[in-house]
Amino acid sequence: MPLAALSSATGEFDVAASPQSRQALNDSVTHVVTVHRDDLRGRNLSEYVPAVQRIVDYGAFARLELTDEQYQQLQGSGLQFEEDEDYGIINFDRFRFDPVTDGEPALNQELVGSAASADGKSLQFVQLRNTPTSADIQMLANNVSIVQYYPNNTYLV
Repeated sequence: MPLAALSSATGEFDVAASPQSRQALNDSVTHVVTVHRDDLRGRNLSEYVPAVQRIVDYGAFARLELTDEQYQQLQGSGLQFEEDEDYGIINFDRFRFDPVTDGEPALNQELVGSAASADGKSLQFVQLRNTPTSADIQMLANNVSIVQYYPNNTYLV
């Protein structure tokens, strides 16, 4: 069940293709929060938290990836925000796991198939870093066959 952490809302899949690579990328990121544009009261995000690790702007809201120190700065800033407690978590059926911190879930042997079919095809999860835009989904669909969506930001391809 290999996973690929792909960059969302950047127009390209430029991020790690393995949980180990995603871990290296996200070592300093410990909080992901959403800030709604209306809550900024006309100010720039950098006035609340300088040097944010990563910001993805969706227009009406922005998602921020923060270190512990930046998160504490944001808490003290008075700006309202929502922390995403499920960031990186994949949810389906009775499985709930973060492929970076938890690894793959344990499966009964009868559920484990071969890595690939006779024609070399296999199913894999692709997990995007942030809420995918329609352009992200289209780019993914142009490169692989999307079978199904799973929370959070994960596609079976």
